[in-house]
Amino acid sequence: MIFRQRLLTLIGKYFLEWVTGALFVILLIVVLLGILDRYLFMFGWGWPEHLARLTFIVCSFFAAAVVVKDDEHFKADFLIKELLSPLNQRRLESVTIIMIMGILIFIIVTGIKLGIANWDQRLSSLPKMRMGLFQFAIPVSGLLMVIFYSRRLYAILRHKKGEDTWKL
Repeated sequence: MIFRQRLLTLIGKYFLEWVTGALFVILLIVVLLGILDRYLFMFGWGWPEHLARLTFIVCSFFAAAVVVKDDEHFKADFLIKELLSPLNQRRLESVTIIMIMGILIFIIVTGIKLGIANWDQRLSSLPKMRMGLFQFAIPVSGLLMVIFYSRRLYAILRHKKGEDTWKL
């Protein structure tokens, strides 16, 4: 139990946030190189634009997993908090999480199929990079979100009165 919790904390907090931050730094460097080569050196490489776009997409998927982990995503639950009892709020949240996890499983399966189908596809400006590699960010981030939502669902189901279920 303690090992599993430490592993989830390591994956969720340190590794995932560092990867997302590193991807953002790479994105900034690539965009800066694209600007410098085009406006300072008066020639344009083709790869900074493509690499920046792909890095932005991967960074967005991993940032979404970080947001889910930290429960910082957008929620419009002001009416639910006012109209439903705490027990019914937990029930509704459980159903919502199960529905979200179903959608995420669909995204994972579709993302794996997409990554496999496009594994050998390459961009002319980035001939050494495989498109499937970038597209595997979809199922990886989806799997991480399923893990974080499973953790949240477990906390809701074992809820004890007065316990904050997001502080695991």
